[in-house]
Amino acid sequence: LISKSASLFQNQADIANKYRSKYQYILVDEFQDVNNLQVELIKLLLTDETQLFCVGDDWQSIYGWRGSNVSYIINFAKHFPNANIVKLNLNYRSTQNIVGASNEVIKHNKFRVDKEIHAAKKSEHKIVVYSGNSEEENIQFCVEKVKLLLNDGMTNEDVLFLYRRSKMFSPYFLAFQKKGIQIQSKTIHAAKGLEAKVVFILGLTEGYGGFPDIWLEDRIFQIIKKADHDLLLEEERRLFYVAITRAKEKLFLITEKGNESSFIKEIPEIFTVRTSSSIKSVVDKIELCKNCSSQLEKLWRVCPYCETKII
Repeated sequence: LISKSASLFQNQADIANKYRSKYQYILVDEFQDVNNLQVELIKLLLTDETQLFCVGDDWQSIYGWRGSNVSYIINFAKHFPNANIVKLNLNYRSTQNIVGASNEVIKHNKFRVDKEIHAAKKSEHKIVVYSGNSEEENIQFCVEKVKLLLNDGMTNEDVLFLYRRSKMFSPYFLAFQKKGIQIQSKTIHAAKGLEAKVVFILGLTEGYGGFPDIWLEDRIFQIIKKADHDLLLEEERRLFYVAITRAKEKLFLITEKGNESSFIKEIPEIFTVRTSSSIKSVVDKIELCKNCSSQLEKLWRVCPYCETKII
């Protein structure tokens, strides 16, 4: 439909002018996801009097696999000369720990708009990185943690599980079903635009289905996509960024001991609490450092982040 419309406007000047005169204002949302044809159609509708208003975030461009081209928003002024670009640098959703961690991760991408995002909300919790010895341990941790959250007043709607592929959640779903617990769950692509007070991200390992996914090395895919490996890797990192920033208050990154995602390693330790401890020691009531607001397990007597004594 877009292709035929663009072709019609290119070959029939009278029709193109008719439609150009209809639109004084053009608004494009989610501009980071536009493809070549969509941008071509936009340009064909523009006149010197047209007001074009685009909203987007290049850090959240995750649909390159279906044709979107992040370069249009990164090089916006090149494609639309004399544009006035306004950067919105305040995040109202997530706490400072989550925003700070996501900033540090995305900075590893070279092809991006440079900006520093700040959080409107203070942090009360560190990001929890849990490394189980097996999938069974990870499932047990998640089930016990969710039970604790629900007992502390959270609702089922407050908790969201994210993953790359639906089949990754199947064993978790069965475990929750046995406990009579209903939990929200989405693929990361499907969760774009959503949010939850508590987010668990599953499958944060190296290799197939992890972050980054092994398909980056697939020769057949590379021939079909004809994309640079570094650009594919950067889209993988943006997908991880989108997942992290769905969380409003608490974030749990679930990985595998000895096979941790390289993207987790890009998060500075100041933002995280990393553990592979037994379930009980992790889910027991925690202490909150009064100086730096770090979330600590009961065994701590001195905060490992600011060295404040825990009473």
